Amino acid sequence: MNSFFDKGLWLTILISSAIVVITFPELIRHGNTAMFTFGGDGIKNYFTVLYYLQNDSGVHFNGMNYPFGEHTSFADAQTGLVVPIQWLSQLFPALKTKGVALINYAVLTGIVAGAASLYLLLKQFRVKTLFAVIAALLICFLSPQLFRIEAHFGLSYIFFFPLSCYLYLKAEEKKTFGWILLSIFTIAWMGLLHFYLAVIVCMFLFAYALLATVTGYKKENGKALLIKWVIPISSMLLLQIFIRLTDHVKDRPAKPWGFFTALADWKTVFLPHSTDLFGTPIGGYPITAEGFAYVGFAVILFLIIFICSMLYHLLLKKNATIFYPFTKKEMLLLASSIFLLLFAMGIPFIWRMEFLVDRISFLRQFRGLGRFAWPFYYIASIFTVIYFSRIYEHAKKKSLTLFLLIAILVIAGVWSAEDFYRMKGLQRLDDAAQRNYLRFNGRNYAQLLAKANHYPGDFQSILCLPFYHIGSEKFSIDYWPSPFYSMKAAHQTGIPLLNVMLSRTSLSQSSATVQLLADSLIEKKMLTSLNPNKPLLLITSGDHFSATELQLISKAQLLITDGEIAMYKLPLSAFVINDQKVITAFQNKEVNLYRFQHYWSNLSTSNAVLKYVDTTATLSSAAFIDQSKIKKPLLLDTVFTGYADNDTVHVSLWIKIEPEKDALPLLEIEQISNNKQVAYNELPFKWSNDVYGTFVRVSGTFILKQKTNRVKFTLSQGSIYANLLIRKNQEEVYIPTASRGFYFNNIPVRIK
Repeated sequence: MNSFFDKGLWLTILISSAIVVITFPELIRHGNTAMFTFGGDGIKNYFTVLYYLQNDSGVHFNGMNYPFGEHTSFADAQTGLVVPIQWLSQLFPALKTKGVALINYAVLTGIVAGAASLYLLLKQFRVKTLFAVIAALLICFLSPQLFRIEAHFGLSYIFFFPLSCYLYLKAEEKKTFGWILLSIFTIAWMGLLHFYLAVIVCMFLFAYALLATVTGYKKENGKALLIKWVIPISSMLLLQIFIRLTDHVKDRPAKPWGFFTALADWKTVFLPHSTDLFGTPIGGYPITAEGFAYVGFAVILFLIIFICSMLYHLLLKKNATIFYPFTKKEMLLLASSIFLLLFAMGIPFIWRMEFLVDRISFLRQFRGLGRFAWPFYYIASIFTVIYFSRIYEHAKKKSLTLFLLIAILVIAGVWSAEDFYRMKGLQRLDDAAQRNYLRFNGRNYAQLLAKANHYPGDFQSILCLPFYHIGSEKFSIDYWPSPFYSMKAAHQTGIPLLNVMLSRTSLSQSSATVQLLADSLIEKKMLTSLNPNKPLLLITSGDHFSATELQLISKAQLLITDGEIAMYKLPLSAFVINDQKVITAFQNKEVNLYRFQHYWSNLSTSNAVLKYVDTTATLSSAAFIDQSKIKKPLLLDTVFTGYADNDTVHVSLWIKIEPEKDALPLLEIEQISNNKQVAYNELPFKWSNDVYGTFVRVSGTFILKQKTNRVKFTLSQGSIYANLLIRKNQEEVYIPTASRGFYFNNIPVRIK
């Protein structure tokens, strides 16, 4: 019968819709004036959609990373959703102002669509209608993806896996061109909601196709095997073609950070969340844990019974008969989900096989491996339903039938209770939904700006301080609540942001933007890409500013403040290099400074340490020490002479930014006394703004606990480095070079 007229399907849609309405009444009634969250990735993913609908078109998002902008897919703007809505807004302009409702209703509809897709998939496995309706609801409302509705909207769509599997199995069964195309385009479209949705599905289907080919190539005809392979291959190819045609950035990070960080493990898969029925309030997993894919009590029970029965049959009763409810195809699907579960756990790479990640190039594209545990959740849950329903259907004795019915009802009751607690835990999002919206839309910044007789058209971009820049994998400068205030301002004024909170941002673009906040001695290459005739709208919050940020604020004109933020007019001249003072001091060094063996200092008692010094004042690659293959390069192990107990010591170092590395290292500073560590500090390069070409400088201080301590300076990973400078905190160090230039406190200065 046509699925559209399937009463079970409509019953599933009706019940799941009712549950969604009961759980999220405020978000449904006030769709455009309520938000799941107002912080973190959640507010960013609202902002990207809102700004795009009101200001952009095509697949380019201009709301951040000014003046470059970003592809909507790398902005988490859900290309597959917002681009069609933008087209429709040409006919219905009011849609441009309904971005919040679009996200909210898309997420909630995704839950209902997830239940419906699960029902269709269960029916594909010939599960009876009543069993299929109940099971679809039970599986849907315990889905680990429900926790994504608070922030990662593109990852929240429960239907992505069951619908993809249903269409794939239909195409495999029907072998018609229409079903094959529908499957391919659906999977590719899901990749435009979020790349990982398509990647997870295709990895699962690749595993299934491989197992089917290896175990059945002699029995199946070529067409059947071709269909198994052509769908995942074509889906990924179609998605890649689209991205290559629409994305013109050539230097996105090829190896994102986090491959070995966000993994699943047996706890995240087989232990409940802290808010679940069997969860423990203390020590529970955070709801954003990447590897969380708790399968539930019923699935665990099924796995125990099934594994024990198989072992009993194989090891103790070789000649005994056993009821085996699964077909070969079904077992291949289960095996494929187990393969992805192992991958989500980082197996075998965590078994001292990290080198494989670098040698198998496509693996370097992944982070958040824990997400690959989701197929196991859905397949294991479906198999639990198939197992108990088929055993019940094949029971011949009335007493056994009654026993199985009671057991199934008890299991379903526990499963329902787990669902209830899961949804009850998520209901807190609805309770705060309208308050979240008011926090983001209250205090209209456009009106605040107008009070100062300035308007959005007066400015080319917004710069928010404290500065933040997240997304290039190399730099991760995050000072909350700056992102919140800046996105709120950009949304309300339409002025794009210089700041960045995106994913896999161009390395060259990131370096240029981050460099704007570099020391005033470093030339800002970004200035040539900005409009020299228009100032920036500087927005500040709080009082936690770096020295460079304080200098910029001092050069800006205060427009207005309201206690939450302050708005300034910041001319581009504030970023112009300011090196004349130190050049003059260096040129008069014989009078003003004290000479030492390799440098000049403003202190007569200087005991600065210089290692690996570049003599060109240009940070030439030839001067750098290449220890990129060393696991943890040791830079220096020494006892400082001329320093006192509790002295504040300043240290700085340059490294080369290596695109093939997944992250910038830490400079680790360890103090040792009597062979024991007595103090430890670390300076992250990812927080630094001092970018010079393809190099970045880290600088900071530590307290020397005792002058007799050994101090070790180590990099957390192999790197290419130069110019280690250690000095007293208030000391100024000038290092002459062979060319027309010098280093001032480890920053290259050229004498023109």
